[in-house]
Amino acid sequence: MKQKDIELLIQRNEKAFEKLYYKYHKLIFSIIYHKVFDFHVTEELVQDTFIKIMESIDQYNGGNFKYWILTIGKNIANMYLRKEIRNKEKLEEYSKNIYKEEIIDYNEIASLLLSDIRKLVDNEVYEIIIMHLVQGLKFKEIAEIKNETTSAILGKYHRAMKLIRGKIDYEKY
Repeated sequence: MKQKDIELLIQRNEKAFEKLYYKYHKLIFSIIYHKVFDFHVTEELVQDTFIKIMESIDQYNGGNFKYWILTIGKNIANMYLRKEIRNKEKLEEYSKNIYKEEIIDYNEIASLLLSDIRKLVDNEVYEIIIMHLVQGLKFKEIAEIKNETTSAILGKYHRAMKLIRGKIDYEKY
């Protein structure tokens, strides 16, 4: 742009601004888009760039005007990207903390539930429940370990589960 046009911009001349906008809009859009790769965000950042140019025009002190306005556009895009990175990091940190809290809560709940079950059944049945639910053993495997029939183990397990369902208040957990 010519020095005369820049002086008109300093005076907030509307025609000079239109000339600036139409001359550099596509270039600034292209530069910013290649940084953020989002059409809608780029449109907003281009508008922010032109606002910043007009707010800062008094600070322009010669030199390559095109380079000066492109630097403003690049800086606005970079600030946006830094903000997005910070937001993403905060979200990831928040997600990690929530996940850790859930694991702690589930372990605590499981311990309380097993403690209450322990109070309701005898040692043999409690051992069957632990082997099946916690260790993941099949009833046939438990029967072999206990040296009993599979149906005997199943009967003890199902009677215990019926008792537990009737006695434990699950809303407490």
